[in-house]
Amino acid sequence: MDALDKILGLPLFNIGYTPATGGSLLAAILVVIATLFMGRVVRKGVQGFFLRLHEKDDQASEHASRVYSIVAQLIIWLIGFELTFHLLGIRLTTLFAASGFLALGAGLAAKDIVENFLAGIIIRAEKAIRSGDLVSVDGRWLVIKHIGVRTIKANSYDGQEILIPNSMVTKSMISNLTRGNRMHRIGLKVDVSYESDLALVRTTLEDTIEKLEWQSQSMQAEVFLEAFGKSSVNYAVEVWIDDANDSRRRNSDLHEAVWRALKDKGILIAYPQLDVHLDQDVVDAVAKHNS
Repeated sequence: MDALDKILGLPLFNIGYTPATGGSLLAAILVVIATLFMGRVVRKGVQGFFLRLHEKDDQASEHASRVYSIVAQLIIWLIGFELTFHLLGIRLTTLFAASGFLALGAGLAAKDIVENFLAGIIIRAEKAIRSGDLVSVDGRWLVIKHIGVRTIKANSYDGQEILIPNSMVTKSMISNLTRGNRMHRIGLKVDVSYESDLALVRTTLEDTIEKLEWQSQSMQAEVFLEAFGKSSVNYAVEVWIDDANDSRRRNSDLHEAVWRALKDKGILIAYPQLDVHLDQDVVDAVAKHNS
């Protein structure tokens, strides 16, 4: 044992003013081997984890999981090699201090990139948004096509391709219309004349929505009298559909069905109007002037 201790403690060479012994060299070699092994294990584990999260988005998930796994492997390597240098007596503190300002500038420049990168990991881990989901961003409906490492690619209903930074999803209030289920409520506002028979109006609206074969059978459609407006009685019609992606087409169908039904019953759909009443003295003066 004493012989082994002497061998391990025997200085082999100097690194600066620090002697490298057989023991420190052996420890450094073991750390390098362990680092390479752990880096490989972590890389495979991270890649498999993210692939399992998004099986239906194969191509996007494969690319993102590969990037995440490489980053995880690099972190393991960085820790392992720093420990290796430490065992050999090489201090990286001076190097890091000398490049501090450069590192600070690079960090500030890469702030958004890192933020979006980490946000992408959170989105995938929490399954907040998936490829094919319909989301509402600032009142605009978008269909998610691809979840990238830094951005989310989506298509709008008018065919535009939108790139959403991943950090926007984690910071803002974005509605996922198809996460829990694809059901969605559509509705319309309809204003009828004050001369209308309100009982007939309600019956007509209820009969109309009852005949809509495409409405969801899971939720009940409803009709509400919302307000007595300045020149009309205001009704609201609310109908549920099974797939939010059909909302635009079904909303059009609902408007057309209500329009036809009210027209067939002779119920006047009100429009903004202004009634002007003249004093009798003014009427007489105008008539006298014209004569």
